[in-house]
Amino acid sequence: MSDEVTILVVDDEPMMTDVIRMMLSLYLKIDPLVTNSPHEALQIMSSRPVSLLITDYYMPDMNGLELIKNARGLQLSFPIIVLTGYYDNPELKRGGAAFGAYEIVQKPWSNTRLVERIRSLLKGDVLGAKF
Repeated sequence: MSDEVTILVVDDEPMMTDVIRMMLSLYLKIDPLVTNSPHEALQIMSSRPVSLLITDYYMPDMNGLELIKNARGLQLSFPIIVLTGYYDNPELKRGGAAFGAYEIVQKPWSNTRLVERIRSLLKGDVLGAKF
């Protein structure tokens, strides 16, 4: 079990990454890595271990599923949460089979439920003793 939890948050909207950073800091006492660029996210994932990825779905240049596909192509394996206002998008529902498992959380989300999902995904891996 690792003592360090590294959550990477990717959203093209700086306000969204700020909100998620504050929520994770408040609820989990974690200061996540955040970026507004999926390309930068791939560089981060290539250079250091990531415990969990939280990504927006709809972003310019590279959407959340393309980011997941690229991460899986790098042989990276960690839990993923896709945040989206496009919950019923067929591509999201098909993507799990093509790109590996991920969870979809609809925007706007409940902070309590999102934190519960994060704890559940990381339970026994990195959050067990810390929270």
